[in-house]
Order: sequence, then C-alpha cells, then structure tokens
Amino acid sequence: MRKREYLIVLLLIFLAGITYPVSTCAEIIKVVQNEGLSVALPEETLILSVELSPDIMKKSPHLIRLRVIDHKEQVLLVREVQCTDKQNLNIPLNIKKKGYFRVYATISDKKGNVIQKDETSFAIVPDVELKALTPDSPFGIGAYYVVRFNPKELNIATRLQRRMGSAWDRDELLWDLCEPQPGKWQWERFDRSIEACRKNNILIIGLLDYWGKWAKPLSEQGYKSYANYVRTMVNRFRPGGEFAKAKHWQDNYGISHWEVWNEPATFWTGTGTQFGTLLAHAYKAIKSADPKAFVVFDNWGERFDTDVIATAGRDSFDGVAPHYYCPPRSPEDAELDKLMKQTIAFYRNQGIRRPFWITEMGWQSDNTLPRQNEQARFLVRSYVMALASGMDKIFWYNFVNDGRDKNRLEFGLLNREDFTPKVGYPAYAGMVKRLYGARFVARVPTPRPIRVYIFQRGRTSVAVLWS
Repeated sequence: MRKREYLIVLLLIFLAGITYPVSTCAEIIKVVQNEGLSVALPEETLILSVELSPDIMKKSPHLIRLRVIDHKEQVLLVREVQCTDKQNLNIPLNIKKKGYFRVYATISDKKGNVIQKDETSFAIVPDVELKALTPDSPFGIGAYYVVRFNPKELNIATRLQRRMGSAWDRDELLWDLCEPQPGKWQWERFDRSIEACRKNNILIIGLLDYWGKWAKPLSEQGYKSYANYVRTMVNRFRPGGEFAKAKHWQDNYGISHWEVWNEPATFWTGTGTQFGTLLAHAYKAIKSADPKAFVVFDNWGERFDTDVIATAGRDSFDGVAPHYYCPPRSPEDAELDKLMKQTIAFYRNQGIRRPFWITEMGWQSDNTLPRQNEQARFLVRSYVMALASGMDKIFWYNFVNDGRDKNRLEFGLLNREDFTPKVGYPAYAGMVKRLYGARFVARVPTPRPIRVYIFQRGRTSVAVLWS
C-alpha cells in the first residue's frame, strides 16, 4: 500500500476576549500596501499612515502609541512615535505573518493626556489572487456591485475580491434599475460593474429579479414583460453580446450563468405553479438569446419545488440555487450538511441530476473579535460541509457590510466605511489556498464533536478538521 502524505490543515480561528474603545471621529490611521489596499501579500510593504486633523494639531500632539494584535489578541508590536509639526506620518510595519491584525493608536499631549484614539484592521493573505478566469472554482461571494457600489467603491471592492481568490460574484441585475419605464433602458451601472469584474478576472452569475414597478405581477402580460427584460439582459451581457462587441472584447468574456428570481420564500407573492410559469418564460427567453447559457432557479422547499417542476417542466432549468441560513446556531447545531443532502436527495429521487449552486449562505459579525472569529470559523466549516455534501458552487453572503457602522451585526467580510477586513476575509483566502482544486474524498468517522474531512488534490491529501 502506497504511503500517502497528509497535509493537516487547521482552519480554525480561536475566540478572543476583550474589546477596545473606538473613535467616533474621522479616520486617523490606516494600514495600506502599495496599491492603497488594507490587504497585503507577505512580500509587500505595509505602511501605517497617520493623518492628524487640524483640530488634533491644535491640541499639540506629542506622542503616538501603537499596538498591533492578531485575531487571538496576541500582541505583535508595541511602538511609540514622537509627533512633529507634520500632519501626516508614514510608519513602516515589518509584519510578514499571514492572518488578521488590528492596530490601536492613542495620541497624547506632553502631559500625557489622551487627545484621541483610533483603531483599524488589515490582513496579510496567501497569494490566491485571480490571475485568470477560473470557472471550475466552487468559491463565490455575493458582492452585488451593480446595486451597492459607486464607481470608486467598485474599483476597490473588485480588487479586494480578486485578491481573496473568490472566483465568482453573484450580482443583482434589478429589472427596475435597468428598465424603469417600458422600453427605456439604463445601462451605466451595469456596464461599469461587468467591466470591473472582467478587469479582475471575476465571473458573474446574474440574478434576474424582481417585478418592475410598471409591470403587472402574476399576469400573462407580466410574464411576457419579465421574459423581455431577461432576453434583453442576456443579449447585452452574454459572451459576444452587445456590450462585448461595443467594447471590442476578443476574450469571450460575459455572463453565461443566470439565476431566476431571489428567495421566493421571502420575495414571491404567488404560488409554486405561478413561479413555474415565470421560470418557463425566463428559461425560454434566456436560451433564445444564448443557447449555451446555464440557468438556475431559487428553490423554496419540496412542496413549492414540486409545483414549479410540474408547471415549468424538467427541462426548464439547468441547476438549482438553494439558500442556507441558520444563525445564531453553528453549522453543526443546524445540521447544515443534512439539510443540503436532503435538497439533493429530493431532486435525485425524481430522476433529476443537476448542479446545485448555493447562492446565499452566511453568518453575521460585528467589530468584536469573538464575533468575527466565530463568523470566520463558521465560514470555513460551512464551505467544507457544503463541498462534502455534493454542492457544486457556494456563494457567501455577503462581501461588504451593508451599513457603515462596523459595530453593528453584518454579514460582510469587509467593513463598508473604509474597506478594512474582518477576520473572515483572510480565513476565506486561506480556505481557497488549501482547497481550490481539491476533490472531496471522505469524512473520517470520529467521536463527536471532532470532524475530519479528507480532500484529494493531485497526489496530496488535505485533511480539514475541527472540534
């Protein structure tokens, strides 16, 4: 028997303890690499930039005390910097260790009185940057560039997704946004988002939702209008479509994967039969514009899905897009893998063998390290359980916090106000580094609560384990 080398990968991130007071004033400190991002590779130079406002300068700042900790709250660096008459200071940080880091700054006057405090975060990640399109990657994320980002934010966020190694973006291509009035199409936000994703080697699954405000939901005219919106969207953004031709793209980039509607359990007011009618119209429209397109629909549950399939027909979709949420429970407490296997079994029992794309799954965190560490652990564990259960693609919800207050509970892996990372960001990159290109082999029987999953990549086995 040939001896196999087991690469034991410990993807757990341990809980931490204390919190620290956060400044409510404008940003004072930030850590950036040469492109101005708060995420770096080990070989890149990191600069701690300190920008003192005129109000702080009036208080005669004398000393800046810096403290850098990792996600376990182990102190990596303590430093004191004398203030000068300059408002801007650039301090090199000689940290090469991969992971998540938080910087605390305290600014004092000559008497030792604290003038101001601030904190920021940064991450050092393995090189998993998207250097080409990787359609075989199972790793995706809900970024929603069209609806949630202005041009400046878009450039930063797509660059950070590329650096994290997340190959796919789920983007919401709202009907109301592109066709606010019948036949009046507005493409600016859509065009710049697709172009930014192409620039950063990010593939897109286009989410086609909801009813236009002027449309008549659940009516024959409404279905036909939805089909026209879908067909127009595919014609514009498919590989070799109108937008690619206008940009003279020769690389066949475009949107080939489409998702019909979002979470009918929440955002659909009709029956499963009526949703089946919508799906049939959408599938026909998509395939008429791009016969090679891949189409999934958001499922709801066995009863709803049965009605959808009976109405639309088994040939009206190429895959299924389930969503899984179970906070505040852990993936294990919620038996996430059991739920996933039940979804697959339902379709297999009907003789339907199609890919399964989890287009939403996530846990929240705030700015405290215990909650961020929990989110990071649950992220890795849920991805491993999904891959082991037979899911083909997994999209984390979501990439960047919705709100600008990092102290709120949010699902993102980046803080929106300054695009600094949470602990989940380097955890995601580390997961991609170890599991991209790996095939699930087996789960090793172990006493609870220990879990061991074996993946195979080439001639190397990767064991992911936690307790």
